[in-house]
Amino acid sequence: MDSITGVLGFGTVSYAKPSYRARGSQAYLDGRAEAKKQAYQRKQALLELHERAADLAKELEGLRTSVEEVRDVRRVRKLATAASEGGLGLDLLPRATTLAGSEEVNPSPRSYSTRGPDWDGPSSTSVVTLHDDYTGAWTDTLEFRVRRDRTVGGSKTVRLDIYDSGGSSLGNVKFAGGTPPDTVKYTSFGIGVSLSAGSVKKNESFFIDVDAGTSQDLDPTRPFDGLRTEDPWLEWGTSITAGSFDVNGETITVAADDSVNDVIASIDASAAGVTASYDAGSDTFSIVRDDTGALDITVDNDTSGFLAAMKLSGATQVTGTDQGELEVVIEDVAPLSGISSGTFSINGTDVSVDVTADTLQDVIDRINASVADVTASYDTNSDGFLITGNTPADVLELDDGTSGFFTGVDVMLGTYAGRQGARGLRARARQVALDMEAIEDKLNAVFAEVEHESLATGSLKTARKVLQQGIEALFDDEDDLSTSFGVDFDFGDDDPFDFSVGDAQDLREAMRKSDSAAVKFLIGERDEGGKGGLLGAMMKALDEMGDDLGAIHGYTGLRLDIKV
Repeated sequence: MDSITGVLGFGTVSYAKPSYRARGSQAYLDGRAEAKKQAYQRKQALLELHERAADLAKELEGLRTSVEEVRDVRRVRKLATAASEGGLGLDLLPRATTLAGSEEVNPSPRSYSTRGPDWDGPSSTSVVTLHDDYTGAWTDTLEFRVRRDRTVGGSKTVRLDIYDSGGSSLGNVKFAGGTPPDTVKYTSFGIGVSLSAGSVKKNESFFIDVDAGTSQDLDPTRPFDGLRTEDPWLEWGTSITAGSFDVNGETITVAADDSVNDVIASIDASAAGVTASYDAGSDTFSIVRDDTGALDITVDNDTSGFLAAMKLSGATQVTGTDQGELEVVIEDVAPLSGISSGTFSINGTDVSVDVTADTLQDVIDRINASVADVTASYDTNSDGFLITGNTPADVLELDDGTSGFFTGVDVMLGTYAGRQGARGLRARARQVALDMEAIEDKLNAVFAEVEHESLATGSLKTARKVLQQGIEALFDDEDDLSTSFGVDFDFGDDDPFDFSVGDAQDLREAMRKSDSAAVKFLIGERDEGGKGGLLGAMMKALDEMGDDLGAIHGYTGLRLDIKV
């Protein structure tokens, strides 16, 4: 296939320095921060349009293949074909470098409910603080009950008896006479208890829930020096204090009463060119480059303990790419890790692969240039490797050889034979309608508002207009963008493409009859190779959309490869 490469990107957004503000004043700094924020949000709006356009391009490729099968099914037998059993998970877009924590911020697999429990009665004035990790002996509610009236730090022993929810004794915690307030004493199950100066009253209790199988995640809103109910739940034994660390040479200052969210805001506002985040679901901290490509992230010179607490000290970064993973050497693409350097065979023809030098696209090109008489490709619709015999009467014989190539792309080894294709017409007609339903969502998404739309309205409107005009050009009357087989557009609506159940029935019927007018409208004449008609026009419009954005913003860092 030919390849039309469009560019979707963003330029450097500048702002005028307010002439009426003194440099270094708070008003001036606030203005710079707001301008930087808006520039970032504008970039995110354009990036969102890029991603939606990429999704639409993938669906168009799948629909084109389905329509071509309808056109060809009565003419030839089905070619012998082998494909990946499941999606390979390849990222076809450029990727930014990521540095993610090597493990959870608080990796303990167990937890307890609070480090600041309250007494259940009014008389005890000593404040309870809990410390350290729980060993995970039970999942239960535990009671700590005062044995006798006592003064903490007084001459007599303060004793707390511990019971489970059934009233069974679990031992006790004792503070011998003369023990200073705030001394930590440990239970047999790991949790430490300290009591502040004050009194405790006989039979008054406090309760905690302990869990042997549920972890306690960090609370990113609490201060690092927070105690009791304000404890941020870092891993016990780690601490974050006043200090600083560097990200890409930019110093990030940390205060003792900062929270993780405060530090994230400082990192994002710095000139380090990164965005930091904490994911509560995985309890991990990560830093991502703002720009795609092979740009490193360096974190060092930490005097605060923040990097160690976030598990970034020993983290391994995943380097970004300037291309999608089809164009990255195989050894650097995680989903292709099952492939080794060596050879594999197709119909008895050996094909070589060098994982240190070849990309998947290189191997595909080598297969197609071989004498095996097959066509290999990466199918964006199924996210899988596809190989097809070129002659209907032939079979397709696949062997891993020494490289494990086919196993590495999840294709079953063995012999594949072609079969008569005319019987599959009904199923193919149904697939065209299903693919068109997918197109509906993706096309309407391109015209739907993105976050921060107002900051890039002109650019977004211009890009969308290119696609609209490409579609309108397929109709003789721009005021009546309709067909007899269910493919209708109305750019006066919020959703310009409404593909109803009735429309799907009309399209299935047209495809089942191999309606030449419908096929021609969708993919053009046979000699156009599927590059004409509505789908070809939309593909070309997406490409032009990318060119226009690139010209407007003067940046070519994000690329979208569209097969047409």
